[in-house]
Amino acid sequence: LFFLIFRDDQPMALNQPFTMGTEPGVPVLHVSHRVCRDSATGMPFPYTVDRSFEGRTLKGCGGTPSSLLLGREWVVTDAGTQTGQGVAAGWPLSPLGHNVTVQFDGKGRVTGMAHCNLFGGIYALTAERLSIGSVAATRRACPGPAMQGEQAFLRALATVVGFDVSPAGELTLST
Repeated sequence: LFFLIFRDDQPMALNQPFTMGTEPGVPVLHVSHRVCRDSATGMPFPYTVDRSFEGRTLKGCGGTPSSLLLGREWVVTDAGTQTGQGVAAGWPLSPLGHNVTVQFDGKGRVTGMAHCNLFGGIYALTAERLSIGSVAATRRACPGPAMQGEQAFLRALATVVGFDVSPAGELTLST
């Protein structure tokens, strides 16, 4: 398992929880803008939802997973393996003075700036996974380590199988 961690310069809006149905005999619905993971697939959702009625509480997720990805420019902050061995030291994240970024457009396109070149590709988000494919980049040459880092980054993007968003708003793409 390989992962990429991104941060977002635009903080996610964490509004106050919303509660509906406080009258006696009516189900109570409590919605919090807090990432919830589907228990069957692990897919993250933007809302945690609790429904209480007659002494029983059912917990679930709400919203659409895509809303966690869209409308942001994600900046690479780390890359590593499941064992926690980061590869950032051997993989320069911004050797030419710019950030390595990824953006999802909501129409199935992913774009961004790699170590040396602009890139684009397609993505699919299903109920169970995120996948990125057909990644292509412009062809500007860069110094050796930057080019090697870029190739590793683009290969990693093409093998993404899932994502998660931390409470701090960090996006993790896993391969």
